[in-house]
Amino acid sequence: MSQLHNGYALLYQRETELAETHYRKALASNRNDSMARYNFGAFLFNQGRFEDAHKQIKVVSEDLSYERRPQAFYILGLCQYRLNQQQQALDSFERATQLIPRFAVPYLDAAEIYFAQQSYPRAKRALDQHAYLAQATARSLWLAVRLEEQFGNKDAASSRGLQLKNLFPYSKENLEY
Repeated sequence: MSQLHNGYALLYQRETELAETHYRKALASNRNDSMARYNFGAFLFNQGRFEDAHKQIKVVSEDLSYERRPQAFYILGLCQYRLNQQQQALDSFERATQLIPRFAVPYLDAAEIYFAQQSYPRAKRALDQHAYLAQATARSLWLAVRLEEQFGNKDAASSRGLQLKNLFPYSKENLEY
C-alpha cells in the first residue's frame, strides 16, 4: 500500500495538497518506507519547506540499507544550508561524497560554503574536486573566477571568466561577472 501511495504522490507532484496527502498515506501505511520518505522530503524541499524536509530526509539518511543514501545526505545538506546550519551542511556533503566519492555536486556546494566562510584554500580544493569529476557549469566557473581573484591570480580569473562568457553567455552568473 505504501508503494501505491508513493506512486500517486509522484504522479500528483503539481497538485501539492494531493501529493502531500498521498505521501502521508504512504508513510502511515509503512513508516519504514525510505523511498516514499525520500520522495516526500525532496517534495517538501522543492516546496521551500526546509525544516519539514530536513526531518524526513534525516530519517532516510539513517537507513543503512537505503540505496539512495548518498543523495539523501546531499539533500540533507541542502536543507541544513537553507536553515543556516553551515557546519552540518558541510558534514552532510562530506558524508555524501564518502559514500560515493565520484558524486560531484556536493563538492561544489561545499566549495560555496567555504568561500562564504572565507576559507579559500578549502573552497579551492572542493572546487577542484568538482572540476575533476564533472563538466564546468556556470555556477562552478563563476566561483572559480571569484576564488582566483581572492588568490590574486588575475590571469586564471580572466581565463575562467572567458570560459563562463563563452559557455554560458546568458546565465545569471555571466551577468554578475
